[in-house]
Amino acid sequence: MNFSNKNALSLEEKRIISNIFTEKYYKVTFFNGVPYVSHLVLDLFNKTGILGLLKKTYISADEIIVKLNFVPKAKFALEWMLLFLNQHNFLKKIENNGVPQYYYESRCNIEPQKFFTKIVKLDEGIIPSCNLIEYVIRECPNFFKGLKSGFEIVFASNKMALWRDYFSNNNSGYRVYNSLGAFGVLKWFLQKNKIKLLELGGGMGSASSLLIDELKQKNMLCRIGEYIFSDISPLFLRLGNIAVMNHAPQDFQYTLKKIDFNTPLVEQDIKENDIDIVYGVNALHIAKNLIKTSKEIYKVIKPGGLLIISESVRTNPTDTLIQEIIFNLLDDYSNVELEPCLRTTPGFLPYEQWRKIFKTAGFKNIEIILNTDGLNFDNNSRIYPKLAAVIKGVKGVN
Repeated sequence: MNFSNKNALSLEEKRIISNIFTEKYYKVTFFNGVPYVSHLVLDLFNKTGILGLLKKTYISADEIIVKLNFVPKAKFALEWMLLFLNQHNFLKKIENNGVPQYYYESRCNIEPQKFFTKIVKLDEGIIPSCNLIEYVIRECPNFFKGLKSGFEIVFASNKMALWRDYFSNNNSGYRVYNSLGAFGVLKWFLQKNKIKLLELGGGMGSASSLLIDELKQKNMLCRIGEYIFSDISPLFLRLGNIAVMNHAPQDFQYTLKKIDFNTPLVEQDIKENDIDIVYGVNALHIAKNLIKTSKEIYKVIKPGGLLIISESVRTNPTDTLIQEIIFNLLDDYSNVELEPCLRTTPGFLPYEQWRKIFKTAGFKNIEIILNTDGLNFDNNSRIYPKLAAVIKGVKGVN
């Protein structure tokens, strides 16, 4: 069943989405991005001895870990890489007593630079995504061998510039999620003044700054009575503060607040029935217990208020997304509580599961708008992947 709301969108709204997710975006991130990342992984496999094992016989991730003396913690990231290559026809796969095994029979040249050149020729704005992906892949041997933790690699102090550039709205590979989120806030904006908006997991503030710019452009920023920018990281709070200050007028009322959404919000000085809009971009998928977190968010929203999130999404639970190669090294990404039918895989969720989670938390009038809902450059939309969604739920009026 398709839970998107294509028929509910006006022609102007479809035009806006198609201007966010352009044909060039798909050419860069999917049609060239997939072979680019695939060749980077093949190059990694070649340098670490994994490819040599895959050329000999069908082999599982566990068997590779034993033969190459990798640490057990390497399994999640390694299994993802094997599945990613299989899904994009670089590896063959069989099931042996329920255990997936993979085999490489191709003799193609491994040429990540060739695809990088194609990508940059199409859009230089994607370079920050490429830089971060290449850095993480270069560090994977240290991760596989247990020489560095995922946190040490991903959040190395001397690599924060990579993150700043990655989350920047100048990065065309990431800006789309901020733009889709802002589109959702403007589409579903409450018909009232002095709205209290809480942003969860604000990170480096790129979603906030883009939303503020969009509200200013529509002469709607004056209707925000208070903007609460939150994150669990003090560093991100400082960076988010700078982002907001650079985009908001001096009289804009906003608050910085350290919030861990794995802890009930009412225990962190957020009152019940107090927030008009809770907003988040690529944040809630790392909640330890997503159902519990969603219910706690529901508590602090006013009756008639909204939860609006913009998220990278899968169509099917086993789909692999390019950007996961960065986050697979982090415990917070993979170590989450699963729920049958509601949340069946770690990390990014299938968009249909988001609808079920919103409903389980108590939200009504749930709407999901996908990146493909605005396609106007090809009649056959099936060839364009569903990669992003903006989702809205309303707290019922008692």
